[in-house]
Amino acid sequence: MFIPFLILRFFYGSWTPVPRPLLDLLPEVYFVGVPCMVVFLALVVGQIPIRIIREPDSLIVELLTSRHVIPIAEVLELVVLNPTRGARFTDLLQRWSIFPYGWNFHLFRGLPSGNGVVCVLLTRQQRWSFVFCLQEPVPFLLDNQKSLEVGRRYRTAHKVLLREGADMSSPKAAIVPRGHYLTIDQQQGRRCRVRFEGSHVHGWMSYISVQGHFLLAKDRECGVQGVVGASEFRNTYGGGGIELKELTVTDGDIVE
Repeated sequence: MFIPFLILRFFYGSWTPVPRPLLDLLPEVYFVGVPCMVVFLALVVGQIPIRIIREPDSLIVELLTSRHVIPIAEVLELVVLNPTRGARFTDLLQRWSIFPYGWNFHLFRGLPSGNGVVCVLLTRQQRWSFVFCLQEPVPFLLDNQKSLEVGRRYRTAHKVLLREGADMSSPKAAIVPRGHYLTIDQQQGRRCRVRFEGSHVHGWMSYISVQGHFLLAKDRECGVQGVVGASEFRNTYGGGGIELKELTVTDGDIVE
């Protein structure tokens, strides 16, 4: 933005081709600064995501000034940021060796509004990864990931509340701290019936909180493509254990 003004200064001896009487009324710096600020603000506003659309084999991210179609095969990971629970943006950069934690360079487009849950969509295309906010994250996350694998080994990513039934009003069964391993017996939406290793503790829990944060994690190597939380992206739309510590029965800082 500044180069055209340098050219004018070099050839005309002035930052702007403005009549002298007008320059006397307003310093040259304003004629340079104001246009640059207007262009800069336009570029920033143009990065605001307004809509995320799921097509059968792609995700469409609509910004105020552009529209981007991302094939599902190009998606590396969808992350819901939650710094207080350890899901930080820097963790994503470290996991995929992205600069400054490696030599992979990615440009992230988007402008989080703070009105909702902040998500990061990392793609293979270095210029087109996105940051956006979801006001209703649970339906979006459920629609875009495969069901949890029955019999697969997972671990709790947060202190969770178990209930005797799938209904949120059913009696409490136990409170399990973060880091304990379990297997999935059954799933209904964001609720799943689980059984913890090395104990007789079992019950129903949510694996996605109402805020859209993932409460389960899957042991996996870094750099696995198509990851969303504890599962993987749905390709088509529509369709040795650890002994548990003593469990508490107080609510405390639990998530459901």
